[in-house]
Amino acid sequence: MNFYYVTPCGGGPEEALVTCCSVVEVAKKHPNAEFYHFFVLNNGACPLDTSSLTFPGNYNFVEIDINPVGCRAEARNIALKEIATMEHGLVNFLDSGDLLLGDIVTYFLESGVGDGNYEKKLFSCSAIIKGEQYSSIRNPKPVNLIKIINPFYIGATYVDSWLAIRIPFRKGRKEDWKYWLEIKDLAREIKLLNVLAYVYNIKSRRDHLRRKAMLVKDQYQFFRRFLGLNSVLSVGALVAHYSILIYFWFVAYKNQH
Repeated sequence: MNFYYVTPCGGGPEEALVTCCSVVEVAKKHPNAEFYHFFVLNNGACPLDTSSLTFPGNYNFVEIDINPVGCRAEARNIALKEIATMEHGLVNFLDSGDLLLGDIVTYFLESGVGDGNYEKKLFSCSAIIKGEQYSSIRNPKPVNLIKIINPFYIGATYVDSWLAIRIPFRKGRKEDWKYWLEIKDLAREIKLLNVLAYVYNIKSRRDHLRRKAMLVKDQYQFFRRFLGLNSVLSVGALVAHYSILIYFWFVAYKNQH
C-alpha cells in the first residue's frame, strides 16, 4: 500500500526534520507499506540536511524547490501533481513541525483498507493536540458542521489519491477548509475513525485561539464570499463558529497533560 505525505516547508529546517523523522520511524515499523514524503521548499526555505538520518528502503524522500514562491497552497498543489503520476494510494497533508503516528497506518494495513478498499473515500481520524503544559486527544468532529467550522484536522485526514488530485488547493486564507468542502462532494464515503493519526503541535491553547481571533475578518469573508451567505447569516455563522471553537478548545476536551 502506498502512503503519500505532503509537507510544505516555508520556515526553519528544524521543524521539517522533526516531521521527517516521525514518518521515517513509522515506515521502519511498517515494512510492507511504501512511504513517499514530499517536502516542498517555499518562502525562502533551504534544502533539508538529512545526512544524519538513515532511511529504510520503503521510505522515499522527495524534495521539490519552488522558491521564491511563498504559498502553502501552491506547495501542496505541486506535490499533488507529482502524486497524479504515481500509483494509487492514500494522501495526507502533514505540516512541518507535526508528527505522524503509526496507529493509523497499522489500522489501514490490518483493517482491509490496504487491500484497495479506499476508492473515493476520505478518512477523518483522531489527533493529539500538544502545547505548553497541555495535551489532549481530539476525535473527529461531525462532518455536518463543515459550513460552520472546519471539522478536519489536516494531518489526521487521509484521502484516496484519485480524489486528492481532482481538486487543487485555493490560494489565500482557509485553503484547507475550502479544499475539504470541495473534496467532500466528490467522496463516495467519509469515515470517522477514532484512531490516532498525528500530533498537532501548538504553542498554547490561548495563543492558538488568539491567532484565530485575529482572522475574524477573513472568517467573515469566507462565509460571505466563499459560501455565499448574506451579511446577516454570515454574522450568525461567525458567532456560531467562534462559540464552537471555544467549546472544543476550553470545555469539551480537558487537559490530559
